[in-house]
Amino acid sequence: MKPNILKIIVIALLATVAGFANFESMKPEFVDTLLDPYFNLQASLAGDDLAVAKANGAKLQSAIAKGTFTPKASSIRTLESGTQNIVNSTDIKTARNAFHAVSKELGDIVDNVGTTGKSDVLKIMCPMAFGGKGGE
Repeated sequence: MKPNILKIIVIALLATVAGFANFESMKPEFVDTLLDPYFNLQASLAGDDLAVAKANGAKLQSAIAKGTFTPKASSIRTLESGTQNIVNSTDIKTARNAFHAVSKELGDIVDNVGTTGKSDVLKIMCPMAFGGKGGE
C-alpha cells in the first residue's frame, strides 16, 4: 500500500514541476507584448470583422514569435496554433472558436507569469458567447 502512495506523490510532484516548467522561461515583459495584439484581435471579433481579425491574428502571431523559448513551452505552441487557426478562418464563427482557445491559454499565462503592471488586464465573461453558453 505504501509504495502506491509514494508513486502517487511522485507523479503529483512531477506534474507540478512540468506545469511550472511550461511558464518558467516566460517573463512579464514578454506577456506585455502579447496584450495589445490580443485586445485588438478581441475587438475585431466583437465587431464581426473577419478580415481585420485575421490581420490582428497575424500581429499576435508575430508578437508570439518574438519570444525565445528553449524548449518551446506547450502554452506557446497552443497560442501559435490558435492564432494560426484564426488567420486561416473562413468565417467569423471559426475565428471566434479559435479565439476562445487563445483566450484561455493567454489567461493561464497571465495568471502564472503575470505582467509588468503597466496595463490593466481584466477577465470578462460574455454570457451571450457560443449560443448563450458564455465564454471568457
